[in-house]
Amino acid sequence: MKEKFCIVGLGLMGASLGLRIKQCLKNSEVVGISRSKEKLKKAIEKGIIDKGVELPPSDTQLLIFSTPVKTIPSLLKKLLPSISPQTIITDVGSTKNWLWEKISAFLPPSHTYIGSHPLCGSEKQGMDYANPEIFSHALCFITCLDFQNDKISKLKNFWESLGMKTILTTPEKHDLIVAFTSHLPHIIAVNLLNTLPDEFTHFTGEGFRDTTRIGEGGADIWEDILVTNIPNLLKSMEIFEKEWNRFKTALKKGKVKELLEKARKKRFLITTFDKTKLPLQSGNEVSFP
Repeated sequence: MKEKFCIVGLGLMGASLGLRIKQCLKNSEVVGISRSKEKLKKAIEKGIIDKGVELPPSDTQLLIFSTPVKTIPSLLKKLLPSISPQTIITDVGSTKNWLWEKISAFLPPSHTYIGSHPLCGSEKQGMDYANPEIFSHALCFITCLDFQNDKISKLKNFWESLGMKTILTTPEKHDLIVAFTSHLPHIIAVNLLNTLPDEFTHFTGEGFRDTTRIGEGGADIWEDILVTNIPNLLKSMEIFEKEWNRFKTALKKGKVKELLEKARKKRFLITTFDKTKLPLQSGNEVSFP
């Protein structure tokens, strides 16, 4: 029997996911849900999905939401009457605790929601930029509170079948991690761009463009991400401000080499780290070395 997948939202991530499923899971059927009939038609023509539907088929094994974070609870509530208790509900959103709280408030005990967050994507938007290779060798968080749920292993196997490395943790821990590794860098890129005087925009080199690439991300998508992780973001921003002030003090003294060297070494560790040595779930929490 074919494995049945339903993707809600066919932007860059949803479209890339559809292509990756069809690339890696040959015995599968992928259907898509979108407000736009034109988008569904285009997705079929591009081989992203097999067909468009209005509601998840009853034999859907995995229902994946790939829409802006704040739209997911209302969309799920609308589709819920058509979702089988056997279907695993997940998403690819960048924040998890806010989603967990919203969804758990109305999801019946008969249904299972387990949050996912593939750490991949692009600053580009839309189906035209879909790329199945973004999932290859990337990391994917799987977040939940009940680590004994037997559906976790099925979701884990799904992401790993797409070539990803999975890490299990709680929604709270996930949001703290990505505040530092994803959300704060985006805010910094945005502020670098907004700091740049208009008359200097034509004089930027590759360094500036590399540093600010992520600032091109969609404003609607990123507003949803940032406002659903405010406490952790404020914490990361406060620590960044301390580092910023430390650098200002060192600069006034003409002695910044130590801080530059510290950053260089950390960058080297990041780029040379072996992902197979990443922390794995231990008990009810991810364990870190």
